[in-house]
Parts: sequence; C-alpha cells; structure tokens
Amino acid sequence: MRLAFADFKHGKVNIAGGQLHYRVGGAGEPVVLLHGWPQHSLQWHSVAPRLAERYQVVVPDLPGCGGSSIPRAGYDKRTIAAKVRELVRQLNLGPVKLVGYDHGAGVAYNYACCAYVGDVSHLAIVEYVLPGCGYEKAMMPSPDWHIGSNWQLAFFTVPEVAEFAFRGRERELLTWFFWHGSCNPAAVIPAHLDEYVDQIAKPGALRAGIEYYAAVWQDIEINKENMQRKLAMPVLGIGERCNAGEMVGKALAIVAERVGTAVVEGAGHWVSDELHPVRRPTTSSKNSTLRSARRSKPRRGPASCSAMATFPTTGTRPRPHLCFLPPAFNPACPAGRAGGEQQMIVFPPAFEAAPRPQPSAEPGAAILWQVGLHEDA
Repeated sequence: MRLAFADFKHGKVNIAGGQLHYRVGGAGEPVVLLHGWPQHSLQWHSVAPRLAERYQVVVPDLPGCGGSSIPRAGYDKRTIAAKVRELVRQLNLGPVKLVGYDHGAGVAYNYACCAYVGDVSHLAIVEYVLPGCGYEKAMMPSPDWHIGSNWQLAFFTVPEVAEFAFRGRERELLTWFFWHGSCNPAAVIPAHLDEYVDQIAKPGALRAGIEYYAAVWQDIEINKENMQRKLAMPVLGIGERCNAGEMVGKALAIVAERVGTAVVEGAGHWVSDELHPVRRPTTSSKNSTLRSARRSKPRRGPASCSAMATFPTTGTRPRPHLCFLPPAFNPACPAGRAGGEQQMIVFPPAFEAAPRPQPSAEPGAAILWQVGLHEDA
C-alpha cells in the first residue's frame, strides 16, 4: 500500500543558525528532494509517495521556508547546501540521489560540488539554469518579460523594495506565479495555494524567499569556483516544454561531464503539479551515439538500471519506460529491457532508453524517473 504524503514522518535537526524541518518516508537507498520558491516541501506531494515505494525519501524545508528556521542572512546556495549536508549527516543517510528544483537546484549543485567523491551518486536539476551559466541573462529586461515570469529575478535583487511591494500581497503574488508559469493554470490546487501563502506570510518568510534571488551575485562568484572542476557523477537536466525545455540540460554541459537532458511535454514551471508524458532523454558526450534496437524477448535480472520511469498502464503491473543512468553506477543492471522498439543511447558504459512513456493518471508521475524509480522486468 502506497504511503500517503500526509503520512510521512516529520522531524527537525539543529544546524548552524537554527533548525531544518524535514519529512521522511519509505525505505531503501536515500533520495533527497529539494524544493524551490515560493514553495516548500509540500511541492513534492505527488512525487515523494511514489518514490517512497522503493526509496527512503527525505524532503527538507530549506532555510526560511516551511517549518524551518528563518535566518537573517546566508541565502547563497553554498551556505544552504552545507546545511542540507548537515541534515544528511545527522540522519546518517550515506550516499544520496539528489534532486533540486528551481532555487533548490542551485543548492543541489553546490552540494554536489562540495561533496566528497561518492557522497552524491546521481544528480537531477529541474527547471533551473545556474547563475554563471545563463541565469543572469534572464534577469535582463526584454520584450518577452510578459510571457515568462523572469522579471522577479532582477526585481528581487533589491530585497527591501521587493518586500515593501509584496508585503500583505502574498496571495496576489503567488496566484500570478502559479497562473503565469503553468500550462494548466489550475494545476496548483486551492488548498496548496493557501498553504504556500500562509507559509510566506509568516514574519520574515517573504523576505527570506526574496533573499534567495538577491544572493545571485554571490552565487555567480561561487559557481565560478565550482566550475573549475566538472561534476563526474551522472547529471540529468529536466526542463518543461512550456518553460525551460532543453535549456536546462544544455546549460549543465558547462558544469558536468555526463549530462542527460529530458523534457516534460505540455508542462510549465510547476512540474510536480502538472500531468504530462516525458520526451525521451538524450545525453551529451564526445563519444555518445544514438541507435535503435529491437528486442522481442523479455530479459530478467537481479536488479533494474539505476533510473527508470514507471507509468501505470492497462493491467495491475506498472511498465518501465525510461532508463538513462550508466550501468557503471549499478553493476547489476541487465543488458536489455522488455518491450518492442527501443531507443538506446550509447554512452560508455551505455545509457538506455525504452519505449515512449504513456501519460500517468497521477500528477507529478512524469518526473519520477529523475532519481531512479523503476520496476524490475
């Protein structure tokens, strides 16, 4: 029986400058999900329960958000990453699969850069281009500002003015964000909107969220240091067709050696609340090639590849759809998968991709594969 998000256990750990609140559920390899702003851990309500069927899923509230403390300073992503690492240490999680969305992606990147070899086995960056890799270009005024919502990237760098403008207007701000940044304007349900508004209306919380944006100049300088060495673990960039698209993966090629790119079709920025199938991922490498392989005989093995999407189909057993992480990170990965026409991306050792995914009946299911949910063949 699937664990409901409401049944995840709550906890807090003491860290420098306050406390971090987190939710945890499931058992198995640890997966850490980092939210963006103006959301908090509730953002993962549709994804975490599915992952908890196979993994131990830890969903923290980042500093200044949700149930965590609201510090006066320290919103550069390296400082926040150190606090998340302390949470992981205190929970004795060991190597983690790490997923970051929006500003949480900046935190995840800094976590991966500062981690010891092996501390982060896989990294997924969702709907975010790092400062120093193109983020700052989106801050510049353009005729297209009315199409996206990038105006806040610049406006929020002056936190005193931004807080003055929106204090007492938190609902109006979030309503505009969720409407303007989505394919489905009703994707974020009213109860969740109320919760997000209540959280950022707390004393100091709106200012804290704005500080995530205001820290961009520090983040750029920090990322310049980080980019002197590329990440070695497999990294997946996930964009949504109605927002960042392939841009996420393309930008990650600057900072990582092994980059996969995937696009969630028909979804906007609020991907965990929107429901759409995923386009097959691609990988970037000097040696990568693409080939098709037809398989007719099912294969079985002791374990599946390290990353797989499952989407409900007819019948009772979910069907695996995407496998993108190299078997070198999971030696038990079988050489083949069941199914008909397949796309295989050869990236020594091989990345695999399987039949085109079908839409799920559940919001958020389209991005489950970002950290490796799979079903044995």
